[in-house]
Amino acid sequence: MVKKAQSAIEFVVILAGVMLFFGVFLASVELNRSDKTEQTRVAMLNDIALTIKDEINLAVSSTDGYSRQFIVPTNVMGVPINVTIAGRAIYAITEDGKHALSQQPLTVVVGDVCVGSNVIEKINGTIYLNR
Repeated sequence: MVKKAQSAIEFVVILAGVMLFFGVFLASVELNRSDKTEQTRVAMLNDIALTIKDEINLAVSSTDGYSRQFIVPTNVMGVPINVTIAGRAIYAITEDGKHALSQQPLTVVVGDVCVGSNVIEKINGTIYLNR
């Protein structure tokens, strides 16, 4: 009888150890996946800000009368975003406030960028956004 009880206790201890190992393994996999998702969101925000910066720089280097339409995505991986230009900086931030990014364009722009469709123009040497 003692042998059976000892075997049962050993089995329970081994089973608990395996379950603990499995739980730690799953937690580390989830943590790694979460980190990758965060890095991807930041990279996507950076791409959006760089696209806006490139559009502004293209307008600066173009002749008067330049006009172009470009689209800024409404969300990053399902999280809505806001994009704004303040002075010489482009700010892209997720609405949950967890991710933010800033890029510096070369010139001051009249107007503001918005999610969705945007029109950039160069008139008399001034860059206008969504005039």
